[in-house]
Amino acid sequence: MITSLPQRISAVCTAMLVAIGIVSGSTYIVSTTGIDDATRNGTSQATAWKTLSFACNQVQSGPHEIRLGPGTFTETQSSSPKSGITITGNGTSGAQATIIKPSTTWTLTGKPSGFSASNYLIAIKTWEMGFSSRVNTITISNIQFATDTTHRIDGAFFFWDCDKITIHDISIRDFRWTGMYLAFDSALTVYNCDITNCNTVEDGYWSGNIHTKWIKNSTFHDIISINTIKGNWGVGYKGGGHEHVNIYNSTFSGEGFDIEIPFENEYGVEISGCKFGSPISIPKPGQGDNPNSRGSPYTFWIHDNYMTSSYTIEGPRNHLMFDHNFVQISTNTNGRVYSQFGGNTNGPIWIHHNVIENVDRAFIWKGSGQLDSMYVYNNTVYCANAADRAAPVLDSWDNMKGWMVKNNIFVAPASQHRRLGPTYLINASNNVCLNIDSVPPGNFSNQDPQLALAGAKPTPFYAPLGASSFVVNKGVDVGYPFVGSAPDIGAYENGSNTSINVSISRLGLCTFAAHSIEPLPIIDKRNRSAILGRRVMDAKGRVSYFSDVTIGAGWYVGQMHAAHAH
Repeated sequence: MITSLPQRISAVCTAMLVAIGIVSGSTYIVSTTGIDDATRNGTSQATAWKTLSFACNQVQSGPHEIRLGPGTFTETQSSSPKSGITITGNGTSGAQATIIKPSTTWTLTGKPSGFSASNYLIAIKTWEMGFSSRVNTITISNIQFATDTTHRIDGAFFFWDCDKITIHDISIRDFRWTGMYLAFDSALTVYNCDITNCNTVEDGYWSGNIHTKWIKNSTFHDIISINTIKGNWGVGYKGGGHEHVNIYNSTFSGEGFDIEIPFENEYGVEISGCKFGSPISIPKPGQGDNPNSRGSPYTFWIHDNYMTSSYTIEGPRNHLMFDHNFVQISTNTNGRVYSQFGGNTNGPIWIHHNVIENVDRAFIWKGSGQLDSMYVYNNTVYCANAADRAAPVLDSWDNMKGWMVKNNIFVAPASQHRRLGPTYLINASNNVCLNIDSVPPGNFSNQDPQLALAGAKPTPFYAPLGASSFVVNKGVDVGYPFVGSAPDIGAYENGSNTSINVSISRLGLCTFAAHSIEPLPIIDKRNRSAILGRRVMDAKGRVSYFSDVTIGAGWYVGQMHAAHAH
């Protein structure tokens, strides 16, 4: 049998690797007491290597594990693992943690916005680095990545043209441009990570603790993103070009945007179960294809979140769904909940079943440009006394068609009435309006909605006081589930077990007894697919899981199963 030269070389290389102990499915050790020597096989503490970059050069495509022991590892160059490699540390905190840092002599190439792979601790740029196919199936966990703040490099992770990358139980701190840069990737899974101050410079624009570009079929969850540097406008999550991407159960804080995705071609971005202290900025008047052509009814679906910024959502954005959120405004208290800063937006936009407290300037505001097909249903909106900033609840006066405003509760302080808005341009009916002026016929003007206004927020505080509450059965059917002869007005159906809003139970802002099963609200099949089986944590740190009981026609009664103390 005649073999080609490449085949003979491959056979020789394989034989050499087997001879020194590098075989399929092996575990290799990197230790602070190791030695980077090619004659060592790395398969034991006695033959361990010293740096991750050396180990990645030695270990061929997996499945293999590179295991780092406790201690601090100083790297002088990027590590580039091959397909099928798992990189595992010993934990992210405590005396036995695994910490990887760049050398203070690490030479940086170009500007941060140039995205040079050599400026990152772990970096793969598939085609540029000479891989013959897309690098895939890499897992990295239980490691802290940090820099000396006197010599920050650009970031911890750089994955370009890769598939099935999993990053979990990671701590990333004090980088120059981003904690992780993920571009042209698919099937990413990032979870249980805390990322702090990883965008500390501005290079034409601010980056983010996470920065993505053209990714699809990916999830990010249980992330803690923090920017603590005063005057730093670094973003929590910055990206563009998403297709079927899910961000959930995460916490964002900092002076910059919590999420910034100001580009077109966004299809099926779901953001849920998160806590936000700064705005979500998603402005783009244009949009590529209709998202339904990419298998999603929405560009962004932002639901079941806890949000505190008065500039809550920055638009415009077609095919936006914003629902079942609790917006309890306490930060940046001079904004509007949904804002359109110019551009033409043909819609549709759905804003429904939200509870919004302390509205400052306006609930919905449109600046210049067109804003059509706005559907505003079943929101409970309480306005603050905003002094001379106070505007109408719906602050728009021209270039708007197809607005439907129904089943909402709008309440302003008795000391500062608000106008409803351009009633001659909108179809507004079955709204309860208290201290709201210029209310058209077909609504309930100067009517107390008779909500509980006691107990935990948002529910039962903003739920109907009882079956005799004015809002019960006073709404009009707009296509969402209801109990009784007609929908109730506002975000909640009467009765603790029939509320439609699920946000606070999933965010852990209400407690439940350990080892119990508590009823959650009725939810539709879209919510069910988003949260079924999802881990949640209550205010006492107990971890639980969501399950459901079918009640027919695609609707479900949620249940929370307490799992164990945490």
